[in-house]
Amino acid sequence: MFRLSPSGQLLWQREYIYWDALAQVMLLYDLVEDPYGDIVATGFASRPDPDDGIWKGQAVLLKVDSMGCFGADGCNDTTIVHSVVSSTSPPPRAAPAQAVRLLPAGAGEYWALAPELYQATQLLIYDLNGRLVMEQPLSVGEALSRVAFPASLPQGMYVYVAEQGGLAVARGKVVHTW
Repeated sequence: MFRLSPSGQLLWQREYIYWDALAQVMLLYDLVEDPYGDIVATGFASRPDPDDGIWKGQAVLLKVDSMGCFGADGCNDTTIVHSVVSSTSPPPRAAPAQAVRLLPAGAGEYWALAPELYQATQLLIYDLNGRLVMEQPLSVGEALSRVAFPASLPQGMYVYVAEQGGLAVARGKVVHTW
């Protein structure tokens, strides 16, 4: 990584060695500078597996200050970077096949059709700017739950999300009219 002056003069140049991956290749795909001059880089580190020769890799996320310095150890022309996260697991998933749909019931009311709701489910309603405008729990074990939009909610298009344990299990759109 390096930084040039506005006139094109080399100000500094740093090398980062991704030690934990013993990477033979480390590519940085994108760099972003924040308002404080710190630099965030994303990329990929890869090497052949010593057992089977298949190339294995992992994502790289690196943040350095405006001088390219990494961490509190000062600034070196070559820095060895160690992983903070050594392994990851996929995020938990909610049980499948729990589609929730909103059906009009008249005068600002809707039916939440939710077959097979076996755990607590929260219905969140967002406007098209992404602001949460309403939330309501749905009844466990009930195929239909009445959902009444507040009278103060203007007519228009809204997005709903059904969540179980903080995970979205269904999404959709509804046009709200009075």
